[in-house]
Amino acid sequence: MRKISVTVADQEGVFKEIWDLVRQKVTSDGGFGLDEMFMSSTHDESAPDTIGIGGPSDTVSGVDPFYVEFMIAETARSIEQAAENARPATIRFGQIHPDDLIPCWSSYPFVADEAVAVMQARDHGGTVIATLVNYGIHAEELGFSNDDQDRLHLSSDWHHFTRRALEQRYGGVAIGMAGAVGSVEMPKVFDATRSFVPVDTHSEPGNGGCRTVYDTSGTYAPYGYLLSNEARGERIAL
Repeated sequence: MRKISVTVADQEGVFKEIWDLVRQKVTSDGGFGLDEMFMSSTHDESAPDTIGIGGPSDTVSGVDPFYVEFMIAETARSIEQAAENARPATIRFGQIHPDDLIPCWSSYPFVADEAVAVMQARDHGGTVIATLVNYGIHAEELGFSNDDQDRLHLSSDWHHFTRRALEQRYGGVAIGMAGAVGSVEMPKVFDATRSFVPVDTHSEPGNGGCRTVYDTSGTYAPYGYLLSNEARGERIAL
């Protein structure tokens, strides 16, 4: 038996060198019996810069070393708290194809994993410990906005609303993970079941850009941080 921690940070990306510092911090704090520490991020485009692409020019990094130190300490603390509170559990897995979210692509070819995968841990009394959702779409409502002021705000994007909905419904801790994102942009959120029979390739409005091979006629949630992200996040959770 091996003890593994799973960490997902609300960041656009995190280099291995930073994750290794998290591992070193946990190890120096005692290790907590962990054999492996799995690290990932949500590809959140409205998070503080940790990969250097948010600077004032192409040759100046946007990374704030003080923030990176904070992130390392907080990530290590969350791993240690989880390890200290670990208990035996049963793991359940499943996946669905959302019938009211139309995926979009910003580049060719139109390739996407459209399934939402779920893993849930319950203790022996049936209480939910954690629910993990893996979905391959961008988190970009503010970070990819055409509004300069929008891009100055920090947000965890649709992941916040998904986590909130899952925790309200099941209890425990909810985790959102970015799947095979690639060029899959924010999906259109519809108010009814959609057809997934391909039609001609066409474009749709949206700050992330949207080209799709599916029918997008009908009513969908308007763009705008709260309306769009809340609708998207809650639909993914459901």
